[in-house]
Amino acid sequence: MKNTTTVDGYYTDFKNPAVRNYEQRKEPSWGGRTNFNIKLYRHRHTLDINAGAELQTGLFNTQVSKNKNGERDTLQTNDDIKTITSGIYAQISYTYNNHLNIFAGASTNYTKVSIKRLSNYPVVAQTKNYQAEIAPRFGIMKDWDNHYYFFVSVSRGFSPPTTAELLPSTGVISTDLEAEEGWSYESGFRGFLFKRALHIELTGFSFKLEHALVPRRDNSGADYFVNAGDMTQRGLEFHADYTKKSGSGIFKQFFISSDLSMNHFHYGSFIKDGSDFSGNKTPSVPAFTASLQLNIDYAKGFYSNAGYYHAAKIYLNDANTAVADPYAILNLKAGWKKKMKTGITLNLYAGVENLLDETYSLGNDINAAAGRYYNAAAGRSAYFGLIISCRK
Repeated sequence: MKNTTTVDGYYTDFKNPAVRNYEQRKEPSWGGRTNFNIKLYRHRHTLDINAGAELQTGLFNTQVSKNKNGERDTLQTNDDIKTITSGIYAQISYTYNNHLNIFAGASTNYTKVSIKRLSNYPVVAQTKNYQAEIAPRFGIMKDWDNHYYFFVSVSRGFSPPTTAELLPSTGVISTDLEAEEGWSYESGFRGFLFKRALHIELTGFSFKLEHALVPRRDNSGADYFVNAGDMTQRGLEFHADYTKKSGSGIFKQFFISSDLSMNHFHYGSFIKDGSDFSGNKTPSVPAFTASLQLNIDYAKGFYSNAGYYHAAKIYLNDANTAVADPYAILNLKAGWKKKMKTGITLNLYAGVENLLDETYSLGNDINAAAGRYYNAAAGRSAYFGLIISCRK
């Protein structure tokens, strides 16, 4: 049996001269966590018990001013935000012969947020309590000969809005937002073949999310959030990678990996401000993505890398009336790496990004007003560099 207890503190001083305002945040926070672990062994049986509690609190100040040529101007809002988050958890895990693992656990948490707008008089605190929710989880994993693994898990999650969501860049205090919550179901397979040179993973998931937080952007360019009714997220993910090493010849090591994902994310019942988005596809999530990575190490320290990524069309608003076109990105890189007897290592490289000169938007603004969804990414570009490192 053992106990691990930690006490932590953080401080953030953040300045953001944005398009419509100048934001400055000071965010000190502190907290602690204690965890008790008990392990029991008998022959091929292992019982692992974890239980503990944690507490986190912060006292933040956020000031939003007008932006005048990148400098702070007239103060618009001045807010003090106090947050308290606490929780307890427990999990028990049973393992048989190191090949079968069954676990069950649960956690509960409580969050309280209080916001005081000091720039308005009289000063009144707006408070939101997110009551404790039980979040259970169950799972089982089985492996055969340490080469093939199969797992199934079921869990429930509960996530209150963040401070940035409760107090977005619009300056409007949004204590009416509800916490997100939902059930998640996941199952998958993982295998190793050809003396573990080939690694394959296949995972399927289904997640039903209630009170989903959806971003929006108003005419002035400010972000804010609303609760959607419910959202269903289903998907299938595939990963494979293969590594081949050679002790002699031109090729020293060959590595290739591929990732595929198919997503079907859509709203259930979602009606907002008289608009019915029920059944629509969830914006910002492509229905299909594919990536391929190839790394080759040659003799004499030479190497090359190639990366390819493809994304299907992406809906940009809840109404599904705005769409970003599919795009494909190809990147190439080559270099030479040499370690000297003196301990100095040289790494000379050059590459091309977006070799196909694809026109696409990266980091789309979802649900932006006036059709301002797109942030144009760079076209074809080239680079080169030299890294010199020294180790004694």
